[in-house]
Amino acid sequence: MYASIPEETLATFDQLPEQLVALFGGGDMSTPEGWYSLETFGLMAPGAVILVTVVMGAGALAGEESRRTMALLLACPISRYRIVLEKVIPILLFAILIGFVTFAGVSIGSLVADLGMSLGNIAATAVLQTLVGLVFGSLALALSAATGRTSVAIYGAIGAALFCHLFNSLGALNQDLADLGWLTPFSYYLGNDPLNNGLDWVDAAVLAASSAILIGLSFVLFQRRDIRQRG
Repeated sequence: MYASIPEETLATFDQLPEQLVALFGGGDMSTPEGWYSLETFGLMAPGAVILVTVVMGAGALAGEESRRTMALLLACPISRYRIVLEKVIPILLFAILIGFVTFAGVSIGSLVADLGMSLGNIAATAVLQTLVGLVFGSLALALSAATGRTSVAIYGAIGAALFCHLFNSLGALNQDLADLGWLTPFSYYLGNDPLNNGLDWVDAAVLAASSAILIGLSFVLFQRRDIRQRG
């Protein structure tokens, strides 16, 4: 798609307001890496993995309660720990699948159009995309475990994702807020410009650790909560 865009159009993109470009992830639109950072990895790709993981995370436990099937699960000779673990695995697999599909799509596009993009850097960006999606999916799982309500888990996690994205994108234009950017998961996603610079292992570790902490919290919250069948 990038190769088919006239240079005049790309030049027009460079004149877009800084706030608008920041909202979509930033990037130099005159380069393939900048284009994909904005067009694919800025909102579309992370939005897809966040939406899927949040819906799955919210429905993993709270969905069972709303369908009135949680009592059947708890009646089985399996621990609550195992119930949560078996809910986590599909979330991880779907997040990885979306990340791989994104990697494959961008890589094929680069090879077909002879854009010369680094496959390693594309893979690095897809990995970070997967990890940032898992952070909010894990948050939804934790809210699901804590409240037993799907709506609370979905709106809470999606609301947090939107707030963090806006804070990270628009806050970067304000020096006072930019100093607080490290508080949002998105600053560890495209903050190091992985399409150009490759994987920052510290960024990946922070995102992975955040997901692990939230998943661990889900185990604790679900283990301690007094679950009563509603309805």
